[in-house]
Amino acid sequence: MLTTIRERAKGLIIWFVILAIAIPLVVTGIYSYIAGPQGTEVATVDGVPISAEAVNSAYQQQRARLAQMFGGQLDPSLFDDRLLRREALDRLINETVLRRYVEEQGLRISDATLADIIFAQDVFHEDGRFSRERYLTLLRANGLTPQGYEARVRLAEAIEQLRTGIQGSDFATADEVRQIASLQGQERELAYLTVDAEAFRDQVSVSDEEVRTYYQANSSAFQEPEQVKLAYVELGPEQVASQIEIDDNALKARYEQEKARFTEGGERRVRHILLALDAKASQEQVEEARQRLLQWREQVARGEADFAELAKQHSQDPGSAASGGDLGFVRAGDMVPEFEQAAFALEPGQLSEPVRTQYGLHLIQVTERTPEQVTPYEQVREQLRQELVQERSAKLLAELSNRLANLAYEHPDTLEPAVKDLGVELKTTDWVSAQGQQSGIAAEEAVRAAAFSDEVLREGRNSQLLSLSGDRYVVVRVAEHKPAVTKPLEEVAADIGERLRREKQAERAKQLAEELRGRVAAGEALDALAGTQGVTVTNPGFVTRDAEAVPAAVLQEAFRLRKPTEGQASVATVALQNGSVAVLKVSAVREGKVDDEAGKQQAEWIGPQLRSLQGAATMNAFLRALRDEAKVKIREDRL
Repeated sequence: MLTTIRERAKGLIIWFVILAIAIPLVVTGIYSYIAGPQGTEVATVDGVPISAEAVNSAYQQQRARLAQMFGGQLDPSLFDDRLLRREALDRLINETVLRRYVEEQGLRISDATLADIIFAQDVFHEDGRFSRERYLTLLRANGLTPQGYEARVRLAEAIEQLRTGIQGSDFATADEVRQIASLQGQERELAYLTVDAEAFRDQVSVSDEEVRTYYQANSSAFQEPEQVKLAYVELGPEQVASQIEIDDNALKARYEQEKARFTEGGERRVRHILLALDAKASQEQVEEARQRLLQWREQVARGEADFAELAKQHSQDPGSAASGGDLGFVRAGDMVPEFEQAAFALEPGQLSEPVRTQYGLHLIQVTERTPEQVTPYEQVREQLRQELVQERSAKLLAELSNRLANLAYEHPDTLEPAVKDLGVELKTTDWVSAQGQQSGIAAEEAVRAAAFSDEVLREGRNSQLLSLSGDRYVVVRVAEHKPAVTKPLEEVAADIGERLRREKQAERAKQLAEELRGRVAAGEALDALAGTQGVTVTNPGFVTRDAEAVPAAVLQEAFRLRKPTEGQASVATVALQNGSVAVLKVSAVREGKVDDEAGKQQAEWIGPQLRSLQGAATMNAFLRALRDEAKVKIREDRL
């Protein structure tokens, strides 16, 4: 691409930001294919590995989204970590099969689209303006080159366009929308009575024998869970950063190597005319394009034609043709090498010979040039040092984690060799159970899964290398073990008694509710039953599906009931909280209006929603077909 993608780019770390915002499907996306320590793949798709690090990253993103939904607080006990991890893996598998489909079909986005995507991001900006230094620093920190990053953005957008194309192909007819709008706006005439289970509290009792029998039949429900204390070795950025030493020679070498980063000015304002050519273009096609450019070059040189007008008429670069081929000011390293070499060899006003790049043939002209000003080494020394520390820390962490994995495998019965070799501390946890809220490394589901695996708990071996959040790696082994024990009857008797009492109360309420249901179905008025023990009657009248004053269970059941026939109401019972039961009666139905203003607004909202649901179903079917064709292998023991 000719235009300076690097100069104008506005988004990476993006593989964590842009893709979460601009390309929702590919949340971890192609970034997930960056390999972690060898042997950590959780799954393969047609031989393409999905690493434990990728799964963990996707899992952490999912937890972060859930936490955001719950106001920043996430109670671990409310969520199945293994289920969340499985969902994360499924997303990565879907991304992988889509990626392979896109590559196999040769789907590709244009250079202009790529530029638009990158230009739309602001993560590389400082003080409201793009910072080339920030751009390169962030890419380097994430182990990416500008070329590699652009390739990944291109692939991710191609995947997203495929998804959008599939999902956007579905439609909803006007009749379908009207029908759903009518159902959505439907009103039902409702009355219901509530049988309060608490009203029967004094009428039921629980014997010691009943408590004892329940305890014996459900002893597993009263167990103190199995627990372990773990010994572990942990590696993370904080463990390796102190081992990194950067001498001045290395900093100066980096400075000289990347001096262009610290150079202001020295820019060329460039414009060009592009004749696009495929990589497989014939020699005849190439020569034809070259002759056309040479003809225009002669016309401009003799003053017979204006370069900008020729570019507007003939250039096949959609990003610059309309502006007379103008690419703006560019710097060294901003463009593909062939284009850059030719452009920087020109003085203002000069024209190049036709230049071949991967995009075709270009006629280039430099219109302006700015003087250079280099930032002194001393002013950027600390910045360079931090960058090198970050780079070398990441490399050293990968090396040490691999060594830790090998040592743990070679000495499965102890972590002492790893401690001595790596110079790290052998740490221990407090008591850890397989479920529930934990702290420290035990908060990581992968650690708990490993700790209670047969290999670690029963066989007494070291775990495999585990990848944790925050670029941390750990190997654990069991230091102490407490088997599960059943709580004594006297400790749980009161709770059992209360549970059995509530069950009996609920059963009494259910029996009475069924009796009253029969009487209501036979035509007896609800108001006539208001004096029955524990019964209250409510008459809300016509209600909509979102009526807030009616208990949700009652409302849902009311709209599930069949429509009442002439003179015959529909009647049902529904369980409520705390064992109470409601008997409800639907006497009439009014269909939602679709021709008034409110109905039209409802239809306008329903149409896109219906199309979205249908599109999602189509996309899911497409993904299932791709997965059925692929060879997907999942390592359940590493999930």
